[in-house]
Amino acid sequence: IIDHTRPGKSRTKQLDKLIFSHYTKTRIEDVRKSWRDVGLPNWKIRMLNEAVRAFHRKEYASTVNTLITHWEGLIQEKVNDNSFRMSRKTRDNLGKLVDANGYDEIVASFCKEFIFYKCESQEEVKADVPGRHGIAHSWFDRYPSRKIALNAILFTDFLLKLEPLPAEDGQQN
Repeated sequence: IIDHTRPGKSRTKQLDKLIFSHYTKTRIEDVRKSWRDVGLPNWKIRMLNEAVRAFHRKEYASTVNTLITHWEGLIQEKVNDNSFRMSRKTRDNLGKLVDANGYDEIVASFCKEFIFYKCESQEEVKADVPGRHGIAHSWFDRYPSRKIALNAILFTDFLLKLEPLPAEDGQQN
């Protein structure tokens, strides 16, 4: 698609169609079911499951709003950081996790530029990505799309599958 189309809406639509054809309901359900084995308490799994089920019902706002509320906590738990949660620290901790799990810098860059990016007004909201700040502070200017909701599910899955950093002296994961 990239080799045979010019940059623009047509290319984006074709890429989106390809992604949505890959992430069928069955495949998304497989992702959801895999979360049972990540060691979260049952009540958290239940909340994550409800978010995915909302996605299937086309309730994308419920999906996105539920999932983004877990991201900072998941990241801090995986780096054994019990301090007050702040966006800058979350970005730094995510960078440590991504690096420790052997991902390229491009993954950390994506997270900083599209998930935990600086967003302090409606004009700074980036389209089609589940930017945590834009959503958490109600700066988005339209109902979340299927694409944003799928990205939220996939990012949540990415976080859940990251291996935690080793605990330091006396701390536990």
